[in-house]
Amino acid sequence: MNKKAESFKKYLDENKIEVFQVEEVKDDEVNSVVFRSQLEVNGQFLPAIVVTDDSVFTFLRVLIAPKANASNEKSKLYKLLNDLGAKYKPFKYYVDANDALYLDCSLPTIGDELDGELVYGMFNLIINHLQEDYKDIMKEVWL
Repeated sequence: MNKKAESFKKYLDENKIEVFQVEEVKDDEVNSVVFRSQLEVNGQFLPAIVVTDDSVFTFLRVLIAPKANASNEKSKLYKLLNDLGAKYKPFKYYVDANDALYLDCSLPTIGDELDGELVYGMFNLIINHLQEDYKDIMKEVWL
């Protein structure tokens, strides 16, 4: 397990936070460890992960929708995601090759420590943002 993952796991253990499943990625050249959980937003449970590795970054990812209405880059969904990207600077939305819609948050980390309070603070920002904007996002996803 990489050092950042060890420090985050220690934070979780010390604070009796038991909402994550931990998975070390085998044969990974950057030593990735994935912490899996879910966020409740407006009655929906969205898969969420924290990924640590030996790089300078740790990222948080939330699966917003497994299949988005992303067939047209001029769609209202793309405009909405661009507007949200401008409004919420720490977050990046993207649609992958299979039309799944994700929200990512990249955290730079220095050294071997991952600040658990920072991770939780960012998840709180994500939850607050989604409580406000999730319905509007999903209206465009379902079109």
